[in-house]
Amino acid sequence: MTGSPSYARTTVSGLRQRRHPWITLMVGTGAALVILLWGLASRGSRAGFDVDLWLDAHHRPGVTLLALGLSKLFSPAPAVAMGFVFAVVVAILTKRAATGLAAGLVTGLSWASSDIVKLLVHRPRPDWGLLPHHVGVAEIDPSFPSGHVTFAAALTVTAVMLLRRFEWRVFTAVVGLCVTVTVAFARLYVGAHYPSDVLAAALYGFLVTPSAFVVIAWLDQTTPVGRVIDAAAAAVFPRIFERHDRLELVA
Repeated sequence: MTGSPSYARTTVSGLRQRRHPWITLMVGTGAALVILLWGLASRGSRAGFDVDLWLDAHHRPGVTLLALGLSKLFSPAPAVAMGFVFAVVVAILTKRAATGLAAGLVTGLSWASSDIVKLLVHRPRPDWGLLPHHVGVAEIDPSFPSGHVTFAAALTVTAVMLLRRFEWRVFTAVVGLCVTVTVAFARLYVGAHYPSDVLAAALYGFLVTPSAFVVIAWLDQTTPVGRVIDAAAAAVFPRIFERHDRLELVA
């Protein structure tokens, strides 16, 4: 294929490395550091608890059902299953097993790294004893940032970065943003987080995930792992996957 050398390079697993990866890495690293410092500074604060109290006093059956459902759907075990399904779908649509694995790794790396921040900050959950109408079950793990919201944001960013057509990117971004905001609302509604927990989680997912994408794409470009995975998948499932042995240039 002919074209300008400025075209973005595609790795063997179908990941398109960003044109300025170091800027992406610096933004992601800086965002993670700022969010960590934010969490440490607010560790003992109950700022925003009035939002939890207001929501607790205005529960509605339909909203409660939605909030409990989203809290369950984006909890760790279902989220892992969701990430696995996402990876399989990506692999099948692109006919590249390594692309599916990379998609799962990008989402998982962003989500897991937020847990490190959560452990370092170790902010207590809102006091359920002060929420007379709380629903669900009490959660005792650290509160900042919200893992549910981080996963929703990370999944959105990963999907957008894998898409090539602008209109599909915009559609996915809008849907993903709506889902992320709704999950954030649900976590406040059930009294599991302070507002700063879900805001920090959304920012972490949206700003740090591109850095995870850069890291995975770099590993794919500099190691033969992607080619090995694609070749193995094509040998076992020749009707689903294709074998890719070289890099491509795409517009």
